[in-house]
Amino acid sequence: MKLSEWIKANGESYESFGKRIGKTRQAVHRYCAEMRIPRPADMAAITAATDGAVTVNDFYGTPAPGSLPAAEVA
Repeated sequence: MKLSEWIKANGESYESFGKRIGKTRQAVHRYCAEMRIPRPADMAAITAATDGAVTVNDFYGTPAPGSLPAAEVA
């Protein structure tokens, strides 16, 4: 799940989520707009804050295990 999707689905603002992970509203906006990829420590904080719903793979466009239809798996 993309961070922007999680924030919207959970009624968070960029500012409130930023406070939860120790980042500014602007930093969260950049992550959501895919203008910047979080550093490893920030990715870990995002994954923890979203209870694992947003993972490192979500920032790199790598599909999560089991998310591809069987016809697309080689």
